[in-house]
Amino acid sequence: MKPGLRGPELKEEIEPLMDVVDSKDSLLVYAELPGVDKNDIRLSVTDKSLTISIEREKRRYYKEVSLPTKVKPETAKARYKNGVLEVTLEKAVKQSKKQIKVE
Repeated sequence: MKPGLRGPELKEEIEPLMDVVDSKDSLLVYAELPGVDKNDIRLSVTDKSLTISIEREKRRYYKEVSLPTKVKPETAKARYKNGVLEVTLEKAVKQSKKQIKVE
């Protein structure tokens, strides 16, 4: 190897398996986080992304998810049961049609 070059960089964090379900009025985000206490889960949300972070001695998880549509961060709700985190986010904008009168 040439001086200054290193092998692959190893991350300490594990990316959890995730699924985003787009329903009519909300987004549901599921993340598998086995072996984690719910008090160790740190969540942050913007109108376009969700970040999941857990830092413990033995396990570290980190994932930032770009959401498929804008959401209202203030409506976020989270549940954790049997190693699965479920986050519900209400969509920000509802599509509507408006008839425009031509004058």
